[in-house]
Amino acid sequence: MWNLLIYDDDKLFLKQFRKQIIDTAGDIIGNISCISDQESFQFHLEEKFCKLPCIAIVEIKFKSGISGLEIAKQLLSANPLAQIIFMSEYQNYSFDVYEVEHIFFLEKPIKKESLDKALRHADKKLQRLQPQVLPIVTRTFTVAVPVEQIIYLEKANRKINVFTEERTSPYTFYAKFSEIEKYGTVNFCRCHNSYVINLKYIKKMQGTSFYMINGAKIPISRNKYQDAKECYLRFLQRGDL
Repeated sequence: MWNLLIYDDDKLFLKQFRKQIIDTAGDIIGNISCISDQESFQFHLEEKFCKLPCIAIVEIKFKSGISGLEIAKQLLSANPLAQIIFMSEYQNYSFDVYEVEHIFFLEKPIKKESLDKALRHADKKLQRLQPQVLPIVTRTFTVAVPVEQIIYLEKANRKINVFTEERTSPYTFYAKFSEIEKYGTVNFCRCHNSYVINLKYIKKMQGTSFYMINGAKIPISRNKYQDAKECYLRFLQRGDL
């Protein structure tokens, strides 16, 4: 599922729009960050979240005078894979958006059909752009593992164990989750600081654990429980089994 950033200085709108997005395309959207001021945005740019393939919905005209076009340029500079969607209630601003690469323009009040079309388009573009294999490099071998064959990844100190459907033992190599998260797919979910799972390989969710088809029992941390549960429910609703 894709990370989503919304930048608008109307906090009430952000709250309502967040719910609209979940209701409209919750099956493809994971974490949602609602930004309403420049300080929070600058802090967000430094977070690894912003470095991952993501979707950003940005207001064009802010009451404070901030330019949404400049915001979009900063986002693309930090993350060239970001899919930019502009929004505004001012139709005369719609022509200015062509100064910045974007995929859609939403006119406020935002209709469900337009929002769904914009997010699905972003999803398809990201699916095409993202890497399809995870390169694993060690002192003795190098292999490209198809990401769709990965059941889950486990962090063990400075090493990552990659469990796949093709092997009984994991691939093990030195890396950080932050370095390999970009290779994940819409079906990947981080349910614990030490685990990233592929939703399509879950046998069941019970209590605070995911039970995988290879017999592994993966813990769900308390602070990630709600997001992990929602991700799994959206995956099931999508029916991509």
